[in-house]
Amino acid sequence: MSDIAHGRLQILQVYKLIQHVRQRNKAEIEKLLTVGVPHLVNLSEPCQGEYALHLASVADDVEICKLLLSLGAEPNVVDKEGRTAAMIAAEVGHDRILEVLAEANADMKLVDKSGKGILYYCIAPTVRHLHCLEIALAHGADVNICSNDGMPVFLLACEQAAACTEMCLQILEKGADPNSRFELTGHTALMEASREGAIEVVCAILEKGCEINVLQNERYNAAHFAAQGGHFE
Repeated sequence: MSDIAHGRLQILQVYKLIQHVRQRNKAEIEKLLTVGVPHLVNLSEPCQGEYALHLASVADDVEICKLLLSLGAEPNVVDKEGRTAAMIAAEVGHDRILEVLAEANADMKLVDKSGKGILYYCIAPTVRHLHCLEIALAHGADVNICSNDGMPVFLLACEQAAACTEMCLQILEKGADPNSRFELTGHTALMEASREGAIEVVCAILEKGCEINVLQNERYNAAHFAAQGGHFE
């Protein structure tokens, strides 16, 4: 869902709302949304397609986020890249914002214009990103989603399996395909976890019934990837 401001009055008021959000001016936000054009809170500025809710989310401003939602902000509006406020919050590890959005029924199954769901935005080796992933999983995020270029989110996580072990395990436990494969290269989740030397992830993938001797496009299997990473164990 997206609705870009049109006409001089809408555009002026959207930029005024954005200014108040950046200044954290609650009184002016409430006043403008009360007397301004209809549905102002769910109009985006015309250049980047940003909404007031997106700006509050990236600023990690929980109070303003809650205020906007209470005044009718729709949690599932998307910018020009198809990103929701939840995706933007997850990308920068703003777990408190994501909790607020989840409680407001943000749809965790939406995808952006490149086909990436919220879990793609959660993959980073920090505690806050892990918490974002846990929130997204608890609210129905798809663990078997593939982006438009064919990259499965589980395989993406396994590319950082050494640093993101817990993420990989949780995605797998929620039902990710242990044979996840990136068709462009032929690489599998097992290959990437092996290259990373993430033994716990490798074992978990094998326990889920992964096909161990699959070859990638250059005819290497997971054992070759483990050796390539110097993980001979």
